[in-house]
Amino acid sequence: MTVEEVCERLRKGNALIFTGAGFSAEALNIAGSMPFTGKTLAKAICKLGDFPESDRLDYASDRYIENARSLEPLIDLLKKQFTIKEATESQKNICSYPFRRVYTTNYDNLYEFASVQNGIRLESLSVDMPAKEYVKKNNVVIHINGKIDDLNEENIRNGKIKLSKSSYLSANEFEVSSWYYIFKKDLEQSNLVLFLGYSMYDMAIEKILFEGNFFEKTCFICSSEEDESTKYVLKKYGTVFPIGIDAFGKKLGFCSKTEYNSINNEYKGALVEYKIQEADEQIPDNDVLNFILQGDIEQKYIDACFVSKPLKPYLVKRSVIQKILEEIDNNKNVVITSDFGNGKTILLDELKSILTVKGRVVYYICSVGEDYIHDFDIIVKQPGIKIIILDGYAKNLDFVKYVLDFNDQNIILVMAEKENLHQRHQELFWNVDTYEFNVNKLTTQEEKNAFIDIITNLGYWGDRVVENHAEKLDFIETKCNSEISSILLSIFNAPQIKERINHMIQVLIATEAEKRTVLAMCLLSIMDIQLKESFISELAGNDMIYKRAFFAKDEFKDLFQIYNGEIKFRSSVLALALVQNYFDISFIKSFMWEIAKKFDGNHSEYETDTIFKSMLKFSFVEKVFPEKDKRVALVSYYDNLKTYVPWLAKDPHFWLQYGMAELTFKNTDKAEQYFANGYNLAKSRPGYNTHDIDTQQARLLLHKGMKLSDGRVILDLFIQANDILLSINNDRYKYRQVLLYKDFYERKFSSFNDSQKRTFIGAINKMLENINAVLSRGRYESDDYLLQVCIRSLTHIVQIENP
Repeated sequence: MTVEEVCERLRKGNALIFTGAGFSAEALNIAGSMPFTGKTLAKAICKLGDFPESDRLDYASDRYIENARSLEPLIDLLKKQFTIKEATESQKNICSYPFRRVYTTNYDNLYEFASVQNGIRLESLSVDMPAKEYVKKNNVVIHINGKIDDLNEENIRNGKIKLSKSSYLSANEFEVSSWYYIFKKDLEQSNLVLFLGYSMYDMAIEKILFEGNFFEKTCFICSSEEDESTKYVLKKYGTVFPIGIDAFGKKLGFCSKTEYNSINNEYKGALVEYKIQEADEQIPDNDVLNFILQGDIEQKYIDACFVSKPLKPYLVKRSVIQKILEEIDNNKNVVITSDFGNGKTILLDELKSILTVKGRVVYYICSVGEDYIHDFDIIVKQPGIKIIILDGYAKNLDFVKYVLDFNDQNIILVMAEKENLHQRHQELFWNVDTYEFNVNKLTTQEEKNAFIDIITNLGYWGDRVVENHAEKLDFIETKCNSEISSILLSIFNAPQIKERINHMIQVLIATEAEKRTVLAMCLLSIMDIQLKESFISELAGNDMIYKRAFFAKDEFKDLFQIYNGEIKFRSSVLALALVQNYFDISFIKSFMWEIAKKFDGNHSEYETDTIFKSMLKFSFVEKVFPEKDKRVALVSYYDNLKTYVPWLAKDPHFWLQYGMAELTFKNTDKAEQYFANGYNLAKSRPGYNTHDIDTQQARLLLHKGMKLSDGRVILDLFIQANDILLSINNDRYKYRQVLLYKDFYERKFSSFNDSQKRTFIGAINKMLENINAVLSRGRYESDDYLLQVCIRSLTHIVQIENP
């Protein structure tokens, strides 16, 4: 970058700014002088304490604090030195621009003072203040070493005001603060990383800059008199401009209030308009294989399927697309749901292409965590209908609520989310014209044939290569339940694929740190969280992901791509296969316990909340644990989880998850005990919704009934379960329990007398009425697979007994 380019990026308002002592050098404090540097402060403290002079601040401050009767003289000295009364014009210029966030190692209030002079109010924070409470606020300055406003004897003695290592925080302290993760995230999402008057003494920051991928957007403004050794070190991390703060501020110029507001109102590019990309060649087989393995395909090849007819098979055009397009043409919002790994993300990519080919204006989210509302307010003023595509809408609930409340007829939302998360947030759409599609299954012969053709073209059927088309189709329908995730998991077990993956993964998990990092990436992918370096580092508990020696490995490049701080690894199914096949179950358990403990209470954003809840959720834990020794592992996991997160022992939802673990392996006594714990704890919480416990209690009653032989008791348990299910909300978890009715009927109907049989069939008819009423409301895709299976199953029972 040139200085002019640095200025231009800063003027866009998305810069991460980091200030050191050199930034404050020309300001005036209330003593009428320039603030002390670390060395001059050390000498002044020695003089104050009347002991031999030293320029080591840690020595001077420690000796003074340990021997002084009172710290008031020191406090008075610090307040006079670091309370600013006058800023230079250049300092005011720099502080007149909006920014992403400001970090400083300085005690002084220069940035806040200069901003006030410009009519801008900033909030001053220290690193011990919890990031989750402030991370969404604009205009904050984080003082890493403490701030002058907090100066008192207690804060000096307890280390909140840090007086060691030349005013720079030690690496460990920053790394364990809640702001370290936010800092790493800011590095990723800023357009400029600007260090002003800062020398690289903080090892935590040095490590991230050196190992990360931020060189191209990092620059240092330092003094023209900076020594060569310092400039040599700084050049490792970015571009160095030894021109001084004064010259830089003059070149930058002042940002007027009008310009400030204009910058804040500029389109940020968080919502990106989609444009068709032209494929200049047919997709290579290796790219098709990467698509199957990783879900990673260049969008231009998806576009090609809707612009022309490809010569080789690689994409399944979902039949539901036509129905979705009809609803969009009717100006309805659309929600697409599926379970883990069943293709909703690729379906959105297909919709982006076909809608754009049809001449519709389509926007999509470029990066999680940006200010979409800001961009929305701009595009909503533009004429014509705009379609906004959101993958994983639960990550952006504030944005979704904002758009729905805005209620503009020219804005259509097309969203995707995992079914369980959508059920949690479904009330958002109750009063909005929204149509829902579940895409768990390949529903048509054409879709299944297309998938068979793709695998046949690649030659990855393994032992099934000798089977004819009909036999492969039967395998997809019966063994894989017509689900993409199940088909892919079976492909990953093909010898050619396993051999290829085994070599790559063993190289990547050779050390403990590498092993933790790869597991972190896999778990994040399964949780459907973007693979940002900051997330990966936080889960892994190390900075391996920032090390070039790791991500430069050929094996890493075979499995992942890294671009602008984001790892491209879209196949959550492959991530699951890696966890289940290459990580010991004890290692997985310990790793997840650590994560639960680390993220307990740290739910400042969607990602951290999702990570913590996933560590508790039975459906997630059960999915990632390998099959071998799974039963014992699940029980011991929940048994020890409440040790790592003690408050869980008093949480009803925890006992529900623990009970589900026991019930999965038909341990009904333990499950009953744990569900009872959940109910009893729920009573102490006014307004607590026991819907989830009720669903599993019904499942428990059905399993208990199937273990008994007394017809009267069996029927009573069935009626209790049926009554519970009829009384609770209509969601997929309720109807999953209804699927058990067929097994219950086949195993226990013969133990009933005639009167009991009539009662049983009467209960079945009540449930049929409930399901038909749900389908008649028309909010769901009419051939919803789960409901249709329930109807067919229950209708079959009634027809047999009442021909």
